[in-house]
Amino acid sequence: MACRWREVDPALPLQPLAGALAISGLYDLDPVRLVPSLQKDLALTPASVRRLSPAFFPRPRPSAQSILIERLETRLALAGNVTAYVSRGTLTLRSDDLGADITISQPAPGQITVSGTDTTINRALDSITFSGVTRNLFIQLGRGRDHLTIDQTGPITIPGDVDIFGGGGSDSIATLMSTDGILRVGGSLRVWNLSSRTDASVTSLQNVDIKGDLRIQTTGQGGTVQIDGSGGTGPASRIGGSVFIVNDARDAAYAGLSSVTVGGYISVTNRGGACSTVMGAVDARKDVSIVSQAARYSSVLVTGTNMGGSLYVDGGAVESAGCLLTDCVVQGATT
Repeated sequence: MACRWREVDPALPLQPLAGALAISGLYDLDPVRLVPSLQKDLALTPASVRRLSPAFFPRPRPSAQSILIERLETRLALAGNVTAYVSRGTLTLRSDDLGADITISQPAPGQITVSGTDTTINRALDSITFSGVTRNLFIQLGRGRDHLTIDQTGPITIPGDVDIFGGGGSDSIATLMSTDGILRVGGSLRVWNLSSRTDASVTSLQNVDIKGDLRIQTTGQGGTVQIDGSGGTGPASRIGGSVFIVNDARDAAYAGLSSVTVGGYISVTNRGGACSTVMGAVDARKDVSIVSQAARYSSVLVTGTNMGGSLYVDGGAVESAGCLLTDCVVQGATT
């Protein structure tokens, strides 16, 4: 519109264009002049900026100008991004290393909604609902400080396995507390919450119904594992297979189980400076093994628990170790 058309070709009319729509153009070159990496090549001066910037061109005549203003996209400094997709019935979530805060829920059978707090999902700010989730759930967290919340209020049903990998930061992996919903897993649930030596990891599962095994392994400065079926008014947790917990922490390692029915074995191993294992209102159909490998002290408290097999407790500690059993029924041997 601002072109001097007669200088291009004297035969052209003064203004051959009836109108134009300018979108996201570069109209003022002065900000470009202030960028060192660009200024080195362009060598702009205030005079050349004034001469070359379309914003300072003479207004074409005759012409009509309309100014439209549209809100730009948000400039929020987001924590990270999660790449999510469904393939052959398995939903896969992979976060980058900038730290992610995500929540998964289930609006309908076969669907999973992934939401982010200061976190994008597939580079989008809005939540995304994935259909065709008929098999497994695979979650790979990055090296940042990640928070994964499983909102089982719906409830949530995963027909196959659930595998969750912590990426090395201070990660929190948890279901919602004090809810009537339940997380149902048709296969096994496996969690590797592997934080760095200077970070802490938290794994908290409440109101879960797992047909297969539950396996949890943690590392870090401190490690907390809590399996609790007493939240809300929903059903107590139930694991059809066995429970294996390995809590490997530099400082404090804690493992707690309450209001849980376990069809197989229970094996809890705590390693750290201070180790604590608490079991309450647990119905274990087979053997229970609790091992503490503490640099300073360890404690084991088992109360109101029925064991269909044997109970083995090793409270090994350098300084002190304590073990207390109250209101328990053990069908096999106790060592």
